[in-house]
Amino acid sequence: MSETILCENKTFDEIAIGDIASLTRGLSKLELEGFAAVSGDFNPTHLDEA
Repeated sequence: MSETILCENKTFDEIAIGDIASLTRGLSKLELEGFAAVSGDFNPTHLDEA
């Protein structure tokens, strides 16, 4: 896994061409089931672990 680099807030004037940012977030089974419950989308394609 790559090294984690902490980011700092930048003002608009501090952003330069070529600067990049990314955000990665995991999704737990509990969160996925919760979303299915509130959206009513219980499609097995979305919920079946296989």
